[in-house]
Amino acid sequence: MKKSTFLLVFYALFLTIATPMKLSAQWVATGTLSPAYANCIGAKGDIVYVGTLSNGVYLSSDKGATWTLANTGLTKLSVYSISIIGDSVYAGTTGGGLFKTNLGGSSWTASNSGIPTTPIINTVYEYFSKLHTATSNGGVYVSNDRGSSWTVNNSGLPSYIINGFLGLDTTLYIATGGSKGLYKSGPNSGWVKSNTGLPANGINAITYIRDNTATTLFAATGGGGVYTSTDGGANWTVANTGLDNLFVSTLIVVNGVLYAGNDYSVYVSSNKGASWSALNDGLSSASYATSLKATNNSIYVIYKGQVFRRAINTSEVKEQKTGEKPATFNLSQNYPNPFNPSTTISFSLPEKMNAKLTVYNAIGQVVDVLADHEFSAGTHSLNWTASHLSSGIYFYELRTEKFSSVKKLILTK
Repeated sequence: MKKSTFLLVFYALFLTIATPMKLSAQWVATGTLSPAYANCIGAKGDIVYVGTLSNGVYLSSDKGATWTLANTGLTKLSVYSISIIGDSVYAGTTGGGLFKTNLGGSSWTASNSGIPTTPIINTVYEYFSKLHTATSNGGVYVSNDRGSSWTVNNSGLPSYIINGFLGLDTTLYIATGGSKGLYKSGPNSGWVKSNTGLPANGINAITYIRDNTATTLFAATGGGGVYTSTDGGANWTVANTGLDNLFVSTLIVVNGVLYAGNDYSVYVSSNKGASWSALNDGLSSASYATSLKATNNSIYVIYKGQVFRRAINTSEVKEQKTGEKPATFNLSQNYPNPFNPSTTISFSLPEKMNAKLTVYNAIGQVVDVLADHEFSAGTHSLNWTASHLSSGIYFYELRTEKFSSVKKLILTK
């Protein structure tokens, strides 16, 4: 078969198979926790802890393949948060306070001095060498001794329902429940409202992306979807295109990509929230995705009360722009080709526009998305490292609203 004919046949094939596009991995259920209903998760390396609504804590040392009960010392078995800080693990309960163990441990000791046992413990977070605990109905508590004792820090807060923290440089942000929104403070200052543009919904999670151009904050709301800020939280704008449900419970960033869990599924955005697409391959019909955590090349989600895991794409992509403004579109042959494990892919755009560069395997499945954002007019080169893939024939496609092209590349190891 001639090369041109082969490429045309393949192009038709992957248009059929790979639309809509999927990422290279899929969600896979971990070992069964039955009859427990998973509520929260924490992970570091291969070690994973899961807190349940009524059965306490489960521990896995093999990325969730097998689970064992880890409840020694817990006086309450309704666990609302698992926080891993260094080599310490904190379990927050409802009505029982906070408990602590060493990473990999299954025996807990109370870490409650100064914290009432009545609030729900939503998370523990480290900022400027101090631990901060977020509670429902108790506000914020701070510890200078790794949790041995705590003092309340609610000055300026109108709401004592705290869902989470984000420390960024010298600013600590807190997400509050109800209609009170987002607050921030310095290392030794009180809390100040930072809500302009946010809806009157509780803030469930906050995170950020920092690149060469800006630092962007993201807030997950309980009914308003996702909002972004590029001025340190002073002003916020909605970023919901593609989200099918606006109650967003959890939000994380992995390698510059946003992952959100809402009442329907998991969603992903590779362009700072400008658009979202469902990441539900391996998950069943629409249901709650309540907690996301990433570690050691894996992402975990609690979905319908069970734990699912998928691989993180570990490809390295480095991008640079060269030359003058081209007159036409062009996708160049990668060089070197064959390659191991890195190669450079170049393409030209005659005008500013969004471009997506995708790599497929020989049967049309997506194995990597190298870029999916706006580019300026010019010739762009991306260095791609495919050390996570096996030897074989692959294809890469450049697609814009005005142009598409496919070429073949060969990985040899």
